[in-house]
Amino acid sequence: MPSRKLPVSFINEHTAEYYLLANLSSQLLGYYARITPLFFWSNREGSSISQEGIQKGLESKISGIIGIFPRRPKVFVPGQSKIFVKINSSILRAAQFGQREGIPLFAGVPLASNIVDLHWGVECAWLSLLNVNVETDYFLEIPLKKSKEIHDFESHNKIQNLTKRELIETIANYSKPILWESAMTLMKEIRNSANPSFEEDSRSWPFYGGYKPFFVLLHK
Repeated sequence: MPSRKLPVSFINEHTAEYYLLANLSSQLLGYYARITPLFFWSNREGSSISQEGIQKGLESKISGIIGIFPRRPKVFVPGQSKIFVKINSSILRAAQFGQREGIPLFAGVPLASNIVDLHWGVECAWLSLLNVNVETDYFLEIPLKKSKEIHDFESHNKIQNLTKRELIETIANYSKPILWESAMTLMKEIRNSANPSFEEDSRSWPFYGGYKPFFVLLHK
């Protein structure tokens, strides 16, 4: 068995997205009539033809938007009883910007310590990124069987691990109605604010580096 000084991940963020969206959808659809997940690119979802579709649509305002930063579960050995998660300061600064604009952002991580434990319906932890120190990285330890208990073993400002009820309440309290056109601009700004050294439309963007949230548009 390999000896590791630091925990490592066994999936990438894009894989985590599948499980996070499945878990999130099951929670949101009890409170919203319709949800619209988007992985925003300014030259696709924010393109002129998308804007044309918005102008022709019957719905000019969205009830709210949330953003999710997928995080990878990290482990020392597969199958252990806890996972480790890192929340980078770049993500927190993006969340701070989103909070000011009425778009709360969260981090999510599938609660699995082995790739074979992943399945459609796996439980996920939802971490609030609101009202925390944005100038530090957070290194979190989450027990799998009692995932509400979260231990931040580097920083002093706690990141809250939300229950289903707390997640829905936080969304209701912090998300604001917004026009479609404004939503497109803000999603681009949030994405860019998490990646200050990257140009979104550069050739390297889809493949290298950076933190890429997905968004969920909420319709009552």
